[in-house]
Amino acid sequence: MIRFIYQKDSNWNENSVTDLFEIANLASYYDVAGMMTKVEEVVVDYPINLSNVVYVAFIADRFSMFSNVSQILLGKCVAFIFLTLRTHVLDFSDPQYARAALRLLEMPMGYCTNCKQFLCQEAKPVPQDVHLGCRVRH
Repeated sequence: MIRFIYQKDSNWNENSVTDLFEIANLASYYDVAGMMTKVEEVVVDYPINLSNVVYVAFIADRFSMFSNVSQILLGKCVAFIFLTLRTHVLDFSDPQYARAALRLLEMPMGYCTNCKQFLCQEAKPVPQDVHLGCRVRH
């Protein structure tokens, strides 16, 4: 926080997801201008993979009082799970993370607002069920 206030370079990408929420807590508690925005920018690029998706969702659920940061991470986890479940099986068996895993599976998955599909159909053949108002290109 001191480095941020004095505008010193800091490698934000080296922070764990828990550290980022702790920084968000400090930013909120001390009302440091711009620090919460910086945390939100960092979590947008936070890497989600098979080994951390449930843990990240667990931490995001635990720190849900920081709704913007939490929703960004949960959205990234849901998107990752949607793409990954087509080719992998995820292990949700750890009882510590059961609530977070269940919440992930219950969350609505995003979809393309144009083609109304979970995976955007851009550059793919036009489907038979194209709807009125859908933008297509030749």
